[in-house]
Order: sequence, then C-alpha cells, then structure tokens
Amino acid sequence: MNSSSEEDNSEEASQSPGGPARLQTIRENLEGWVTGHTSSWASAAFISLNFKDTLRADAGTFTGLTEQIARREIELFGKRVDRAVYGRLVQRFNRRVRRIPFLERGQDRGWHAHILMEPPDGMAEVRFLQIAKTAWAESPWSTNLHNRVADDGASGYLTKERSKSELEAWTDTIVVEAVVVDTK
Repeated sequence: MNSSSEEDNSEEASQSPGGPARLQTIRENLEGWVTGHTSSWASAAFISLNFKDTLRADAGTFTGLTEQIARREIELFGKRVDRAVYGRLVQRFNRRVRRIPFLERGQDRGWHAHILMEPPDGMAEVRFLQIAKTAWAESPWSTNLHNRVADDGASGYLTKERSKSELEAWTDTIVVEAVVVDTK
C-alpha cells in the first residue's frame, strides 16, 4: 500500500507535462549534472540549512518566510562564506567557494536547503564548517546548520522528490542564482 506522500508525488507527476517518466528523466539529468561538476572537487562538504518560518519586526508585526526570501538568504550565505574564506580576493579576483544549493519545503518540514560545497585546498574541514556555521548564524532567518556525509549518494539526495511538493515546479529547487561551479 502506498503512503500518502508517495500518492502525492505520483499525483503531482501525473499532472505535469510529460508525466512521471519526464520528471524522472529531468531528475536523472540533474543528478548527472551535479555529479559531473562535483566529481572533480578535491573534497566536498554537504551542509543543510534550516530556516525560521517567521520573523518578528521591530513594530511587532510578523513576516513570513517566502521562497524568494529563502533563495536570497542562500545567496547571501554563499557570499559570506566566500568573504570569510578568501577575503578581498573575492572582489579583486572573483575567488569563490564552489557550491550547488537546493531549496526544499515539504508537508513534513519547513523551508530548508541542502548545499554541496568544495572546501578550499589546504583548509581543514573543521575550520571550513566553522566558517559556514558563522556565516549562516548571521542570517536573521537561520535556525541551525547540519553537516551531512558528502558521499556518492549526495547528488541523489539533493535531487530527491520528497520535500519538494511546496515549490511551484520541481525543477525550481536548484537555487540557480547561488550556484558557483567555475572559479578562479
């Protein structure tokens, strides 16, 4: 017997142009794209960022987290990591930390992101994770950051169908504006 989330996914897939086979092809192509870009990385950090659902403004009103705000916060997080790792080289020579972020929101979880990042050569993983935690803590929308195991299954996890039901289109989960795959 299918669970309700499997039924929701199959219902969503059957309503999309091309049906479930097309979505599966898109997912496989995206997974291949992620694997192709990350296979040359010396090492990878797999980080999950969790967001607050609402913020209280100074006037006492509440602002709810939207997809646009979440995407912008992921982009700003990447820029803060770049600055902490490379300092002025970011502005002078466009030195950046390679990363591929995915945004998710499902019925069982609020907004969260999974990001594959390449720590710089010569930097200890512990140091890089501390930089990432500090950069995420600077966001007013941050709750916590989890370090995951970056193994061969990471690209499959990034492109999984679960937790993507709240987005307008399943392919919108990759945060294109924050992707950095080529760097100097």
